[in-house]
Amino acid sequence: MQTVIGLALTLATACASDRPIAPATKCSGASADLSTLAVFDGATVRGSALECIRLAENAEYIVVPQLLGATLPYVYQKFLIGAPDATISTQPMIASLTANEDAMPSFPSTQERLHGLLRERERLLRPRRTAEMRVEADVADPVSRDFSVLASLSDVTKFAKITTALRFAGTHVLLYVDERTASIYTDDELLALGKQFDEQLYGVDHAAFGPESDIDGNGKVIVLFTPAVNALVSASECATFGFATGFFYGFDLASTAPESNKGEVFYAMTPDPQGTYSCAHTEADVAALLPATFVHEFQHMISYGQHVLAKGLPPEVPWLNEGLSHMAEELASLYYEARYPPPSGRTNPLQIFPDSASPLIIGNLFNSYRYLRFSEQYSISSCAPGSFCATPERGGAWLFLRWLADDTADPRLFEKLVQASDPGTENIEQATGRTFGDLFGEFALAVWGDSIVGAPRTSTRAALRFSGRNLRRIYNAMYETYGPLRGVPQRFPVSPIELDPATRREGAMRPGSFQVFHLRTPANHSGFALGLTSDSGEPLSAAHGAQVSILRVPLP
Repeated sequence: MQTVIGLALTLATACASDRPIAPATKCSGASADLSTLAVFDGATVRGSALECIRLAENAEYIVVPQLLGATLPYVYQKFLIGAPDATISTQPMIASLTANEDAMPSFPSTQERLHGLLRERERLLRPRRTAEMRVEADVADPVSRDFSVLASLSDVTKFAKITTALRFAGTHVLLYVDERTASIYTDDELLALGKQFDEQLYGVDHAAFGPESDIDGNGKVIVLFTPAVNALVSASECATFGFATGFFYGFDLASTAPESNKGEVFYAMTPDPQGTYSCAHTEADVAALLPATFVHEFQHMISYGQHVLAKGLPPEVPWLNEGLSHMAEELASLYYEARYPPPSGRTNPLQIFPDSASPLIIGNLFNSYRYLRFSEQYSISSCAPGSFCATPERGGAWLFLRWLADDTADPRLFEKLVQASDPGTENIEQATGRTFGDLFGEFALAVWGDSIVGAPRTSTRAALRFSGRNLRRIYNAMYETYGPLRGVPQRFPVSPIELDPATRREGAMRPGSFQVFHLRTPANHSGFALGLTSDSGEPLSAAHGAQVSILRVPLP
């Protein structure tokens, strides 16, 4: 994809009708000429070149402005888009904008809230390095052991002491079970779970992200099944905000306090069919939920060990840390997809994913669907204030990393990202050797360029589509399966806003997001141009990181 250097995107700070509109800017020598852009190809424009982008006559385009400035507040930035010499449209602001432009939809789920509390607490810890943290390992893993377990969702310094029994000892994983629920699992059930964690899921994360720390010297990750995880919320809170399935807490690696278990521990919920500790969960429910939670939290464990213990750095920034953990879920899904090619391993032979993979991938698909449906509202390079990334933001981060893996075809990409010294977008740039702006611009076009209706997938070159997933096929299947009443209101989540070539209209987006427009240029207008301006005519500084990506698509 071409990159045209030099964009000065100017965004409004109020609605177009709130203040006088500056006179339209005519095209000048600083314009970008994309009139020869081939069908199915794209370009990203930035800097002064955005003043006026020349396009071909009687052609069709997907136009995707973005705002990547890391210093911008997490609020909507408004802009005008259209022909520089056109009149201002009276069309209303996009429907997803609310009266309170800073409002975020919904409250965080229990799992999101727990993640935020733990990751924030980890940032406040001042751990010693790995060599200083190592403790003496037992000669043999004890068959009975006491653990300190987080006991409050509102106070991450409050712990409860529990007694457990060792029920499975594998090559990489130990399973301990809280004595209060020891009878819930049979030995055969725990053997099956232990073998799944030890022989399948552990290897997925280890291969993708690298080794975890081993401060207790036992060479294993402890999986602790305890109803203390269930009890982090009451039954009534569970009904409203959901429940915690499990977690990793860097306190166990970073602290030598008596409450620290001083080892690599993953805490997991237990079945509670009678609802003794919180809302009820069957064994089947827990067995379906825990694989995704384990690989998700194991990435956090590996990342914390690499950044904090090995290098003495702060933890990875939230959006990338979460995106990589959601990528771990998809990698586990891919493991089972390869193990059970269609139509095997499926209750319905027509399923896209085998039964074992669906629980690992479905959350990412729903989250990314909502992200794309409101792409101007959710950022992937930052989190909403007061949150540890809303689920659509996590979906966007996962989708970006999915595309990035396809684009780079680098089998060590995720390992590089987890073991890097630079955080966030700098980490992405170091691992790929490209600017985040170039990458994000191509990603924004790939969302639409993937599987364009009526054209072979290979019509769009590889950088402007997904090679690992067929987005239109997957989202269409979700629509057929779930439909509007279950969170999938349309077959494809992106609905480009129509641009009338005779007018300019208002749009808005938050930093780290993008908005999608559709434009058909008029015939017999070889000099047609597109521009982005503020209602006041004042340009943004380069620090705002503004750019626009344009994909030429075939005429219907």
